[in-house]
Amino acid sequence: PASPLWPPPPPISAMPMMPTASAVPAVPVPEEPPATGEAQVRVLGVPTVEAPGRPPVVDTELLTELIVYLALHREGANERTLTQEISFTEVVPSQPDPAAVPAMLARAGRWLGVDGPGHPASPRTPRDAGG
Repeated sequence: PASPLWPPPPPISAMPMMPTASAVPAVPVPEEPPATGEAQVRVLGVPTVEAPGRPPVVDTELLTELIVYLALHREGANERTLTQEISFTEVVPSQPDPAAVPAMLARAGRWLGVDGPGHPASPRTPRDAGG
């Protein structure tokens, strides 16, 4: 009977090799410039944030809570206060990840973007409050 593979495929060693991930040089991705425009924080009804930056894919509720909290506390808040008021991690609240608050503030800042002159659109940060 005739073979279903006729003509036979070339030997594997004769096939062209596809580049592997390690063979492809890494191309640095430039950091996206901050978005400019006006950010709006709504606190009545369902708290919402409309901002010129790219909305977060994950942790949207947590970032919204953080932005609303800072919008309502215009004097700012230090990291200790924020970790007591907002749950940033699944860790025991008395032992939060020390990098969680600054990381979330940075993500919130990217979402909020900057105003026309380039100043951050975010409410006062913990550093502004002496924390």
